[in-house]
Amino acid sequence: MSQDNVFLNSEGDNWFKRNMSALVGAQDHDFVISLIQLYNVVPKNVLEIGASNGWRLNEINQIYDCNCVAVEPSELAIEAGKEKYPHIEFHRAVANELPFKKDQKFDLVIINFVFHWIGRDQLFKSVSEIDRVLSDGGLLIIGDFMPDSPNKVNYHHIKDKQMWTYKQDYTKLFTCSNIYKLIGHMTGHHETKKLDPFVDNKSRMAVSLLKKDYNNYSEQKLD
Repeated sequence: MSQDNVFLNSEGDNWFKRNMSALVGAQDHDFVISLIQLYNVVPKNVLEIGASNGWRLNEINQIYDCNCVAVEPSELAIEAGKEKYPHIEFHRAVANELPFKKDQKFDLVIINFVFHWIGRDQLFKSVSEIDRVLSDGGLLIIGDFMPDSPNKVNYHHIKDKQMWTYKQDYTKLFTCSNIYKLIGHMTGHHETKKLDPFVDNKSRMAVSLLKKDYNNYSEQKLD
C-alpha cells in the first residue's frame, strides 16, 4: 500500500482526531491567509488540497465570498466540515488523483503542509494534478517545512509501517518548469506560528505564493 493510501484509509482520520482541538482559532495565526491578504489576492474559485474540516476555506469564503472546494483524505474531517461549513464543497481524495474534470479549473490552489507526507512514488503525479486544475494565470500557495537541505524523518505515529515525512523546498518542483514564477513567501517557526528570521533549520517553515503563466517565455527571433 502506498504512503498516500495509508492517509486515505486510516492516518487521515487519526491525524484529525489528534489535531482537531488545535484547529479552533487557527485562522488567527495562519500564514496562508496572511499571504493572501498581504498580496491583495481576491480569489473567485479556490481549491485547498488537504483542507481538513475546511476551517481555512471558511475564513477565505467569509472574507472574499468566493467558491471554495476542499479535497481531504479524512472521512471524519469531511463529516465535521460538512456539518459546520455546509457552503464548502468537500471531496475525499489525495493530491495524486484529484476528482475534477478536465475543464474544471481554480484560480487559487492551496496545498499547505501536505507535500511532506506525499510518497515519493506519487510526488510528480501530484504536481501534475495540481498543475492540471490550476488555471493559466492562477495562483498556487505552497506551505511546508523549509530546511537548509532536503531530508526525511521517520513518521513516528505509525509503528507497523515504514513511512517518512520529506522536508524540502517544494516550490522548486514548479519554478524549474519556467511556467511558475515565485511571487513571494513568508518564513517562520512551525511550532509557534510566528514570523522569525532566526528559526532553526528543524523548525523553519515557509508559505510561498507562485503564479502560473504559460506565456512566461520570450520569443527568440532567428536571423
